[in-house]
Amino acid sequence: MRYLAQHRTKVAHVLETLAYFDGVNFARRATAPAWFTVALMDETCKASTVFGAYNAYAGPKQIEVFPFNGHEGGAAQTDGENVRILHEVFGN
Repeated sequence: MRYLAQHRTKVAHVLETLAYFDGVNFARRATAPAWFTVALMDETCKASTVFGAYNAYAGPKQIEVFPFNGHEGGAAQTDGENVRILHEVFGN
């Protein structure tokens, strides 16, 4: 957004370019089980983009919402779940 603050006439071009990188475009092709987390106060990864990717995700999915967190998300609360999932996927 800082770029567009300085280049106001390039909004259409920027949005067209970003469409290629939008997680929603990749989510539609995904088939692996996924665990999404979203922090509603996150200024870096806006909740609307996470929900967009989650809603478009084609594989089995679940989402955990942290209403009062920013970019740190679930932090320590989710660390154990992250380790469990990694162990399940990659073994020892």
